[in-house]
Amino acid sequence: MANSELVKLSNQSIDGFQAEHLFLEWLAKHGWQLVIYNWRSNRSGAGQVDVIAKGKKVALFEVKYRSCQTELNWPLTMRQLRRLYRASLVWNASYPYCQISELYLVLMRPIGNLSVKELEEKLNQAISLKHINVRWGDYLIQFFSFRDILD
Repeated sequence: MANSELVKLSNQSIDGFQAEHLFLEWLAKHGWQLVIYNWRSNRSGAGQVDVIAKGKKVALFEVKYRSCQTELNWPLTMRQLRRLYRASLVWNASYPYCQISELYLVLMRPIGNLSVKELEEKLNQAISLKHINVRWGDYLIQFFSFRDILD
């Protein structure tokens, strides 16, 4: 992934659907090729995946948007994380030529008056996963690899 960087976008409010599309634009600008968007497994318990994209590796991205900068709770339950992990296994069994090797949670929220450092400090208090921050206009995008916590 990339280090922190600034991408100029409008500062208007967005919703979850728009957040996903902004993230797709970010992926394209950074050399990722979209494999599939909103893929749904037909197997029970695997659920739907927001984005599968190919960079140096194939990765599954679950995009979550929070409209409030102070809403710092973890956006997925362990059950939801396991469902995404199962979806990656179903995908890998179905498409052996395009194996998912990375799983990421992408969390977007407005930064507002908080600095990236202040937001990082608050997030570090709430969770203990490694993350990469990308400052995107007034929106902070964080990539959390949840591969390790599911094993």
